[in-house]
Amino acid sequence: MSQRLLVIANETIASPHVVEEVRRRAAPDARVLVVAPRLQRGRLDHWLSSGEERTRAAATARLDATVAALTGLSVQGRLGDPDPLMALDDAVREFRPDEVIISTHPPGRSQWLERRIVREARARYAFPVTHLTVDLAADTMVLDPDPRASGSPEEVVPVYHSARYEEALRIRRRGFREAERPGGLVLVDTEMPPDGEDAVVFAVRVPRRALDGRAEDGEGLRLPAALLDEHGPPVELDGGHAE
Repeated sequence: MSQRLLVIANETIASPHVVEEVRRRAAPDARVLVVAPRLQRGRLDHWLSSGEERTRAAATARLDATVAALTGLSVQGRLGDPDPLMALDDAVREFRPDEVIISTHPPGRSQWLERRIVREARARYAFPVTHLTVDLAADTMVLDPDPRASGSPEEVVPVYHSARYEEALRIRRRGFREAERPGGLVLVDTEMPPDGEDAVVFAVRVPRRALDGRAEDGEGLRLPAALLDEHGPPVELDGGHAE
């Protein structure tokens, strides 16, 4: 299976440093997806179509320049949700990458770093998340490799989510986000939940590391919906038997 490399950035996406790092990491048969979350310059941009069109056009131009610079690779580019974590979650669910590169401005100028996007991505996903800090004015880049990228396989364990029929249909169509509770967490069991007359049980194998430090509450264990979607598609169980 060919390598899948996901790149997510916005204003730094067309930097030669980002292009060079992607080329360095991509295998000859790699598939590359470049995602640029749409910027929102301010509250008025949400209401004024002209402002939104300008930010979309600027992001599209940077995206096109990056895709063109990666000629020779199997590469696609697309705009993403203005929320970078949402854009990342969408791309992970659809593209299923082996590795992610996140490129940001330096600390102090990066809203993404203020929101701890890199830290949150590394907490959510088992694959390596490499961080590139690009200073466009100084034409420099700092590489922050994922400390977990040791190359050794991780132990995985099954977790289970029981859903009523209508909820199960939504999960099948759009993933576990449809089952989210406040805080973006989904209730799961580490043992097979009891059979229910109208229940559909989803089983997902996740890295054991994802369970570390997570304590069960009165109902069970709660995991991020994005983590479950990343390690899907889920196996549906009915009465203890796979469909």
